[in-house]
Amino acid sequence: MMQGDSYGLPVELKTAGEKTITPDDVSDIEITVGYLTKRYSSGDVWFDYDSGVWIFPLSQEETFAYPASRVKAQARVAWKDGGVNGVELGRINVAESISREVV
Repeated sequence: MMQGDSYGLPVELKTAGEKTITPDDVSDIEITVGYLTKRYSSGDVWFDYDSGVWIFPLSQEETFAYPASRVKAQARVAWKDGGVNGVELGRINVAESISREVV
């Protein structure tokens, strides 16, 4: 990702048995990328049934706020039975943008 990018970041979430986690399985999903946290219950992230991934939308303003570095990404799944499990999603490389303008 580059500072100033704007797109839906795809996040693939699967159970230990490799089953894709969908909205039917959960009461909520929380995804955090660096400083930014968004939740399914708030309508801030959603599930794309065509590709089988959760979408974490990013605006130009949001990605400009990331430092040029490697930012951590995590998800927390709130299951319908009340349990909550967290998972590390790794790190995302953020490249510095020479331009600082929203286009």
